[in-house]
Amino acid sequence: MTLLKKICPICALVSLTWMTMLTFKGLGYDIDDALLAMLMGGSVVGISYVLGARTNLTSRVALMYWKLVAIPTGFAVMYALLQFAWGYFAGALVAYSVAWWLFKSASTAPRRSLYMEGITKELNNCCE
Repeated sequence: MTLLKKICPICALVSLTWMTMLTFKGLGYDIDDALLAMLMGGSVVGISYVLGARTNLTSRVALMYWKLVAIPTGFAVMYALLQFAWGYFAGALVAYSVAWWLFKSASTAPRRSLYMEGITKELNNCCE
């Protein structure tokens, strides 16, 4: 239940809105596709930012690369879902998951230089 406490209420409302609209579209109701796509795109961006924060990436450049891969791939996932193209949806979802797994397993922690180690050692011993 701790996962539910971490979800932003606005994000939950947006997601619930587009899921409801998508359900009604699937049932044959006339739904504005532009509004639906805009809400779905907002969820993709939000999910990509949250997943980027849960990776081991520490540099801004690596996080930018994650966003450059994740957001267009997430848009492909949502577009396939919007079109009810289940094969493309599954493929895009697998591609998104693999990309996140690759970025999550990558470690871009900066290497400690000898200079920084010397400064750290001096700071630790400054009051002795």
